[in-house]
Amino acid sequence: MPDGVGFATKPAIALAMIERAIGAGVPFAWVAADSVYGVGVIETALRRAGKGYVLGVNANHPFRSWAKPQAIAGTAKDIAESLPETAWRRLSAGDGTKGERLHDWAYLELADLDAGDYDDAFAGSWTRGC
Repeated sequence: MPDGVGFATKPAIALAMIERAIGAGVPFAWVAADSVYGVGVIETALRRAGKGYVLGVNANHPFRSWAKPQAIAGTAKDIAESLPETAWRRLSAGDGTKGERLHDWAYLELADLDAGDYDDAFAGSWTRGC
């Protein structure tokens, strides 16, 4: 390893990559990451930049909705297990080395966020969900 390069966690490396891409004007609309990267600072940086995201979470990650008709509260695992089969949709993530990569998805709205809270240049509302 070169001198001056120290240890960094995967989330720290990902955040630095995202910030460099934004700073360099690299065109991208969204980011996807698995649960290793977490949601905290990466989610905040993407919101502030007006970028969409799908971030995986651990089964014990807590969620709580606010100002929505359907109240949602609990861990990701408990919420997922409480959903009826009709809430789920199987979608392809494209072909992999062993064929099509299929995943089951459900989406629940947690809150509407005012985009202007993150940057005055943004307008409208963003939906946060799990």
